[in-house]
Amino acid sequence: MREILTFEGQEVEYFVEKKILKLNIKEPFHSAGNQYHWNGDPEGIGINEKIIKFASKQDANLLITIGEERVYYWIEAWIVESFSENTKSFYKKKTDKSTINLYVFPFSRLNCLHTEPNQEVQAVL
Repeated sequence: MREILTFEGQEVEYFVEKKILKLNIKEPFHSAGNQYHWNGDPEGIGINEKIIKFASKQDANLLITIGEERVYYWIEAWIVESFSENTKSFYKKKTDKSTINLYVFPFSRLNCLHTEPNQEVQAVL
């Protein structure tokens, strides 16, 4: 079963039986490595704190696309949560209506799956 969930305006697909949240991040956080003093990891991604908390509570994994790329990245939610909390890698994104808290994670630590269509990705979903 697949559900569409919304977290502070961001839609994600939740594949309930497989415990996978599929989401798109509009663009990488290009200066994250410098801002958070990561050695050798210049780019990062910011993931909504509420998505991470939900995924961790459900013991779910994240399947991520970035921008218009058709490449999928895979990461366990608890790894993002633990990394961000241990390194204090958080970012507050201000919108017209609110402030969204993001967990920031090094792009290079994501597990890359192949481009779509792909048996590996389809098997996950």
